[in-house]
Amino acid sequence: MARVLLRMPDVLLRQIDTVRAEVAQAAGWPIDRTAFLLRLISEGLDRVGRRRAPRTPAPTVEGEPAGEDLGYDASKYVLGKLCPRRHSWRQTGQSLLFKANHRCAACSR
Repeated sequence: MARVLLRMPDVLLRQIDTVRAEVAQAAGWPIDRTAFLLRLISEGLDRVGRRRAPRTPAPTVEGEPAGEDLGYDASKYVLGKLCPRRHSWRQTGQSLLFKANHRCAACSR
């Protein structure tokens, strides 16, 4: 297991210890601070993962190109991973890339 040194404000540490003490009292046995922090982090990550909505492709009408729904020419462009300059196409979390070379269209301007 990797070792991590974490600095935090005293106020936050007291808050963590207060909650840990309440949980330990309810459980009826002492709970180690490190084990408690690992459980908090793990549960927090699980919650964040559940809140993320899976991305679904934009609905298209038969015979209508998908690019018209998204506001770009689908024969020239494609949505892909975010470019290094973080240009996001209409808050999708993806960059508008040229199909030919997969370079960001916004960066090319």
